[in-house]
Amino acid sequence: MIRVMSDFRYTADNPRYRFLLLEDVTVDTGLELGVHTFHDAAGVRRVSLCGSLWTVHAGYAWDGCSPKCRIAGRWVGTPDFEASRLASLIHDTGYQFLGTACFPLRRHDVDCLFGHIIARDGRHVAAAMVYAGAVWLFGGIHRGLGSVLTRRKKTTCFYHGTK
Repeated sequence: MIRVMSDFRYTADNPRYRFLLLEDVTVDTGLELGVHTFHDAAGVRRVSLCGSLWTVHAGYAWDGCSPKCRIAGRWVGTPDFEASRLASLIHDTGYQFLGTACFPLRRHDVDCLFGHIIARDGRHVAAAMVYAGAVWLFGGIHRGLGSVLTRRKKTTCFYHGTK
């Protein structure tokens, strides 16, 4: 069962990305993830995994559900709603660190988690099926065909425990 462990606060005032996380948000995924910390290319801590808890740290920016682009100052594309915003946050951070050597999940697991987050309260089951199906079909294309065909890249992450 997916549970949001902290308030989900974001702003839509980011010029490059649609959303900017104002506070850390933690989701209990129900999966055993080990203990890891992931940093972006600039060395900024973005994601921490501890047991079944997945924390995305304040300051993370993302575009919501894809495809989407900005036209004449307005976002056009896949609609976002509260559950899909949280799901896309977790999914985007998952895809960002998917290729790192110690990331504990595979692409399929991250895609399934996306659908489970949308459907967690039972109100958006139909939307979860449509959105998760689109992610499953088009996620590899969005990341590039090479990401679908290759396994893991040898990159650095901070590993603090066992799976």
